[in-house]
Amino acid sequence: MGTKKPFRIKKTSDFQRVFAKHKSFANRYFVVYSDTQPKEVDVSHWRIGLSVSKKIGKAHERVWVK
Repeated sequence: MGTKKPFRIKKTSDFQRVFAKHKSFANRYFVVYSDTQPKEVDVSHWRIGLSVSKKIGKAHERVWVK
């Protein structure tokens, strides 16, 4: 089951914004970055973007991990 299109972060500019303003949580397997939203913005859903390191393997292996 995948994430619906409006909830995905796909653009490089969106990822860069999250990395620049990040608060992160990390464990042995992954890092979660969050972008703080201004309080006046009504966010009715979360957006998610997945990035898998090239250390994992080739492209088809990284897609499988996602």
